[in-house]
Amino acid sequence: MARKLIFGAALTLATFSIISGANGENPRIFTGGYVEIDRHQYYVNATNFITKDAARAVCKSLNLELVSFEERNKWDAINVWAQQYVFDVPWFWIGAERINTTSWQWEVSGKHIKDFYWGPGQPDMEAEDSVPVCLSLLLSFTGSGWYDGVCNRTNNAVFCQ
Repeated sequence: MARKLIFGAALTLATFSIISGANGENPRIFTGGYVEIDRHQYYVNATNFITKDAARAVCKSLNLELVSFEERNKWDAINVWAQQYVFDVPWFWIGAERINTTSWQWEVSGKHIKDFYWGPGQPDMEAEDSVPVCLSLLLSFTGSGWYDGVCNRTNNAVFCQ
């Protein structure tokens, strides 16, 4: 059964479906919309595979930017939120990229990334200056993490702040 949530005077913000999960649990399938996580609003589209440039354009069209995790509490809140759901497309672009073979930075603030929340076996991209490498976020009800990969691939979805 699909459920629609409305926050304040905004339009339909998120669509969820209840499914049967392992061990009798009922994780909800999250397909997309505006969500409130720890008193902050985000836009998530978990149904389309797009490039990072296309994801950035979607965020910009909403006067938002790709999600970043400059504060640990934001990572913790989104990770807890994500553990409640199953996503059609569980991979999302993060507003960060590698600036040389050993350094990463947040795109909006330009600050160097100091704390990383890598998934298992990450980072695993070879350190080549000629290949643009970006960060992706895997959201899962079994745990989340960051993954590195080429910026022009089309297997990630949109997560804006």
